[in-house]
Amino acid sequence: MSLGYEEMVVIGPAGHGAGTIAEPAELADADWVLYEAEQGMSEVVDWVTGHLGFTPRAVARTGQVSAALLFAVEGLGMTVAPENAVPLGWARHARRIGPGFYRELVAYSRKHPSQLAQRYRDMLTSVELPLIAEGDLPEGTVHC
Repeated sequence: MSLGYEEMVVIGPAGHGAGTIAEPAELADADWVLYEAEQGMSEVVDWVTGHLGFTPRAVARTGQVSAALLFAVEGLGMTVAPENAVPLGWARHARRIGPGFYRELVAYSRKHPSQLAQRYRDMLTSVELPLIAEGDLPEGTVHC
């Protein structure tokens, strides 16, 4: 079951105007804070950078989104993170990537979920999450 889509943004040192877009050439030339292979965000970074046509140059790796954000804000390198994971005070460090990249969040279970799994699924669909429905995705964006 789809819960909706979340936008992936690039995080780096401040200094870009509000609403600016990170272009592929800039990202290809940057140093990167990447995620350890076991961390799910590693696949997201590979998807984004592969779609943009470059392999990121790693200067650090971490298993936590919060650590990647901190390293990027401090200027170690760029990183990719879900927009809803960026603390409000760091919003000036976040920029849309090219046309916009969105990842679908889904909940799934066995054919007949346990009572606890069913209650969890019901809770996820009843809470208003900061996600976008597929039909509301901006035109021209990339999503998986």
